[in-house]
Order: sequence, then structure tokens, then C-alpha cells
Amino acid sequence: MQTVNLPLEGRMFYCPVTGVAIYGGPNGIEASPAMLLMFSQESGEFDFISSRIEAIDAEVNTPELMENEPHDRFERIRARLENESNLIHFVVHLDGMATGPVQAAADVVIDLDYQPMES
Repeated sequence: MQTVNLPLEGRMFYCPVTGVAIYGGPNGIEASPAMLLMFSQESGEFDFISSRIEAIDAEVNTPELMENEPHDRFERIRARLENESNLIHFVVHLDGMATGPVQAAADVVIDLDYQPMES
């Protein structure tokens, strides 16, 4: 899995596989069918998680680990996915204004081999 740092600076971010506007589209944040996960670094929670990643999360993030080391949750999943060459990991940096400047970061993992199911 290759990691790409992506500062958005007000621009939109489209899924490189499906073209879905993940950030900045009319729906705000939207999950692409090729997306495996979206993890908020600030909250330590998933904004989106696929069933494949849910299974890995349950396996590598035992209740004991989550109690003692909850901040490493994404890193344990990333370590499991690291050798998969068909995945790309974007570290998306978001800037904006609320009552002052706001900065946030999210981890987004995309499956480059995603193929839509034919109907």
C-alpha cells in the first residue's frame, strides 16, 4: 500500500477509481464504492468502514488493546494492509474556518482493483 499526503486547501477530492467526490461535493463527505475506510485522526473513529475492514478491525483491535492503546487503532489496521499493492492510502489534510482556523486530517484507503458488480 502506498501512502500519499494530500493537502486539499479548499479543493475537492475525487476517488481515483470511481470518480465519486469524496470531499467537497454536494453531499459533503461521501463514500465511494472503492473506498475501504475513512478514519478521522482527530476523533479516532471511522467515518466509513467497509465490511472487509470491520473484520480486520475486530481481529487486530482486541478489547484489551482498545482499552489500553485506543490511539493506535488505525495503525494496527494499516500494518495489516501495508503489503497489499492494490491499495492506496491518502492522508487528506483539511483546512477551513469555524470560529477560527480549523485543521483536520483523515485517512482514506481506496482499493484500486475495485470492479463494480454487473447487474
